Amino acid sequence: MPYDINKKGELNIGLFCASRPSNNPLYMDTAYKFGQAVAKRGWGLVYGGGDKGLMGAAADGALAEGGRVIGIIPDFLLGKEGDRDDLTEKHVLSSLADRKEMIASRSAAFVTMPGGVGTIDELTEVWTWHVLGRHDKLVGIYNVNGYFDKLIEFINHMVSLELTGAHYMNAIRVANNVDGLLDALIPPEMVAKIVNK
Repeated sequence: MPYDINKKGELNIGLFCASRPSNNPLYMDTAYKFGQAVAKRGWGLVYGGGDKGLMGAAADGALAEGGRVIGIIPDFLLGKEGDRDDLTEKHVLSSLADRKEMIASRSAAFVTMPGGVGTIDELTEVWTWHVLGRHDKLVGIYNVNGYFDKLIEFINHMVSLELTGAHYMNAIRVANNVDGLLDALIPPEMVAKIVNK
């Protein structure tokens, strides 16, 4: 990965989710609480850098708990997804590809929360990178309110037809609660190993 800038002593979770708010307030509230949960563990949140939608809510939650929040945003999305200056780090890049590479390099694992087409793109890219050996980081799906049920059903359909290898599922962890998901992605016994790398 070109952005190999992990900092010793940091454990960060990369988050992919909507840059828009949902008409169901549950999703915004859950994103805020997700940010809080990450910060309460002393972990950092790496995300798309916006101040709107679920992305903004997650960053707000982490910052409210005194957490480390690293925003990574392409310059052409500064107006659309927001432009905040209250982050621990803010990186403005020139492309979506660069954003995904940098989020991947700064994260020990990834979490996908409800979102749209861009969120699914980010999920499938880091997942594919894992399967192809570009990294060994686990990919989590936070299945809030059953949001990803049909996606998981479709993935299982692909596997049943042998159009996707069953080994793809080894990289994925699915949960409907934040602590269960974070523990599955980075078990407590792994935390010290990652931080002291």
